[in-house]
Amino acid sequence: MKIKIEYGIDLNGHVVATTYFGEKIYEGWGSSALDAKKDLVEKVKLLINLPAPEIMEV
Repeated sequence: MKIKIEYGIDLNGHVVATTYFGEKIYEGWGSSALDAKKDLVEKVKLLINLPAPEIMEV
């Protein structure tokens, strides 16, 4: 399974990693893109109860 991750920065300077599964939006937060991606992948793994997804970065 592959997920597409988009990165952005919020008003406080934190990195936000976002992905879309069906109609749901998942976000990970961190002080760097790597931290945000790790947070997002952990949330996705917990929420969909699947092995770690293959990451396709934007």
